Amino acid sequence: LIKTKAVTLLKEFFDENICDLRIIEEKHRFIPIVEIKNGEYMPLSLYGDGMKKMLTMLNAIVNTEHGVVLIDEFETALHTSAMKEVFSFMAGAAEEMDVQLFLTTHSIEAVDKMLECLEGSPERIRVIRLRKKEGKIYARIIHKIILSAMLSKKIFLLDERNFLAYNAHMLILGSSVGRAPDC
Repeated sequence: LIKTKAVTLLKEFFDENICDLRIIEEKHRFIPIVEIKNGEYMPLSLYGDGMKKMLTMLNAIVNTEHGVVLIDEFETALHTSAMKEVFSFMAGAAEEMDVQLFLTTHSIEAVDKMLECLEGSPERIRVIRLRKKEGKIYARIIHKIILSAMLSKKIFLLDERNFLAYNAHMLILGSSVGRAPDC
């Protein structure tokens, strides 16, 4: 089921000619390939970084059932037009596989897209804002009430300089999210 959804996502955002994903063994090496409509096969290495990044993240989730996946700068190489669907797919796959995701970013657009794909489900995500001040790093968990308002686009979270994107953010998704206290 996850593979079928992945192929559908790849067709929609990367190449409408994609039919299937496979791994072949050649000279004791495993090579991911993409089957296209005309029956030909292309190595995944010929596709762009966004497609490879999405498949790498999905592979990590699928192979870590009941575990934890850490992804730094999870939005890199993904075009903003594909982010919401890719993030929604990742969150769904993580939930299905019982995987807790720890995602980091400096991108306010990535935070917005992740919040959009989880709209109405603030219990599924924890947003932690990291900020460096006077040589120390401070972490602040965004309270569920504020997060709910952010999800419904009623408020925008800005720091004292009105530049949220200048700070690092960690997003945590998964079944263990509710265990950390709000502040």
